[in-house]
Amino acid sequence: MASIDAPNEQGQGRTEFPNYFGDSVRHKTNNKTMKFPNRYRVLYAEDNADSLDLVTMICDLSNIEVVTSETVAEAWRLAQSEQFDLYLLDSRFSDGDGLELCRRLRSFAPHTPILIYSGDAYEADKKNGLAAGANDYLTKPFMGNLTETIRQYIERTQKNNASKFELQQLNKELNSSVSI
Repeated sequence: MASIDAPNEQGQGRTEFPNYFGDSVRHKTNNKTMKFPNRYRVLYAEDNADSLDLVTMICDLSNIEVVTSETVAEAWRLAQSEQFDLYLLDSRFSDGDGLELCRRLRSFAPHTPILIYSGDAYEADKKNGLAAGANDYLTKPFMGNLTETIRQYIERTQKNNASKFELQQLNKELNSSVSI
């Protein structure tokens, strides 16, 4: 349990609350500043305002910046003009298909993780999402830890990209040292 200096239900003392966020959020205690892991950027394309607000709030508490879009067109424009660490997409929009957006994003940014976060829960929906290029298909309401899942995909991708870069550098060095 964590606590804050705020009146409790009886109007006095400290208010206790569960710490749902584990080590990803550290509360200010003993004049120490809050410490967060790396801040990641996520584009969340979703046409439901309540889902947008809830996911944005949860991610913000876990130090994940969320840029939101309510349309396929706006999401595509944002993806082309800004850098994101992960795309979180609904599958249905009033102006288009989230799976088609997924295909376009996969071609545009092949190394950026894409998660489909949809209420469409049939096995065929999941297969279609993965076939469109998504790394994973999460069904609403996702009962796991959404922010931890987002972090794992981003960190795994960054680690893989760093390893690929190191391998490219070693190949360059090897090729430059072996001249025929």
